[in-house]
Amino acid sequence: MIVVAAIIGSVYLRYQAEKPLEISIMTGPTGQNKTLKERMIFLVNLERAFHKKGWPASFDLEGDDGKTLKLYWERINRPLARQIVESPEIVPELREMGFKRLEMSSGKEGWNIDLKN
Repeated sequence: MIVVAAIIGSVYLRYQAEKPLEISIMTGPTGQNKTLKERMIFLVNLERAFHKKGWPASFDLEGDDGKTLKLYWERINRPLARQIVESPEIVPELREMGFKRLEMSSGKEGWNIDLKN
């Protein structure tokens, strides 16, 4: 009986660990009037904020309109990526700036987040 409970617990934990990173949104698209220049300024400020926390991440914009934000940090892992996605400040700010996607990568692992914008 204990073995069965351990197996079920292991399967449940594995399912939880492999669950995709998603955001839940209660509002429609925002930030549609932001320019590429405004997003570039935001990117510079976001990178500085990460560096002040001791997180040496690098950021880049992708696409003609710069609506995909790419974050590269070789030490990012799934728990930290989840922390970023679930942050009450980061995702709303990204949406307010008109970003549609957030792509995070460590070079070994990566997460692509649809910002539903």
